[in-house]
Amino acid sequence: MRRTGWETTFAGADRNLLATLCERPVDNGHRLRLGRYGQREIYSSAGDERQLVLVGQAVDQFFHRCEDTVRHTDVSTRCWL
Repeated sequence: MRRTGWETTFAGADRNLLATLCERPVDNGHRLRLGRYGQREIYSSAGDERQLVLVGQAVDQFFHRCEDTVRHTDVSTRCWL
């Protein structure tokens, strides 16, 4: 922990808000309450949540294609480079 500097970086940070920001996006047509930052309520709009869901799905598809390529490509071809 000392080497990462996280203790210094996140000193005084609202860890509950940070944990909420790490959760998977929700596409239910409603904005998502993330928490409070100081005196201000923080929300993620329904549109932003939808975009995050779509980006997550695209990334998942990308990695599935990569896995499929590895499974169906001969070792000699994969290791050629």
